[in-house]
Amino acid sequence: MENNISKKIKLILSKIKNINSQYSDFFTSLDELVIPSKDSLIEDIYNNILLKNDFFSEFTQISNKTIMKLEKDQLFERIISQIKSNPDKKTIYIQQFLDSFEDISPQDKKVMIQSFLKLNEQSLRDQMTSLMSIFKFKA
Repeated sequence: MENNISKKIKLILSKIKNINSQYSDFFTSLDELVIPSKDSLIEDIYNNILLKNDFFSEFTQISNKTIMKLEKDQLFERIISQIKSNPDKKTIYIQQFLDSFEDISPQDKKVMIQSFLKLNEQSLRDQMTSLMSIFKFKA
């Protein structure tokens, strides 16, 4: 009888060791898994679904245009507001505004600054708006 109990205990201990080994193997496997970050997953979803799907890509293009317009408007309003609040630094603010355009050469920017300095607020707004519609804006 004792021998039978001893065999059962050994069998149970063996199963416990086996479970321990499997448990350890399981966590080792988990550690070896490459799990992408949440940002990476979202980017993949965005690229695979929204950009490649004709239906969604049209909305994405419209959305990108809207975002660019908002960025332009925010920059424009911020510059105008800064000039109003601190007219002594008008040159600096106009330079910041002009730096948002890739297609304007540094020499042209200098000339524009000099002409913009002579303008009243409404004329300056008009000239800046015109510039934004003509040249490529960089965010």
